[in-house]
Amino acid sequence: MHEEDDSAANPSRNSRILAARSFDVSDCDSTKDQSAKLCGYLNKLTGKGPLRGFKTRWFVYDPRKCYLYYFKTPQDALPLGHIEIADACFSYDVEVEEGLFEIHTEGKEFLLK
Repeated sequence: MHEEDDSAANPSRNSRILAARSFDVSDCDSTKDQSAKLCGYLNKLTGKGPLRGFKTRWFVYDPRKCYLYYFKTPQDALPLGHIEIADACFSYDVEVEEGLFEIHTEGKEFLLK
């Protein structure tokens, strides 16, 4: 996590915290329990213009590809899309809605909560 220690000089600088890639691909050891999955519901900002809003999606992390796949439901066989998080940057603003965060990838931003 990257934080600068000048909060006394500029308190607004600490309102946004950035975290660069913190996942080490070497941690994807094939000897680890492959039945354990990191998955669950998140709300993803979708749509454009006046139709833009948050929709609940089922997310599943694939450690082999460093992808975060998202589906409409846990029963769906094909994902709606994926987020390549190997080189992504994660950020959140402590002064906005609790639990709201962004994933920035090359060419695309995802807003989740």
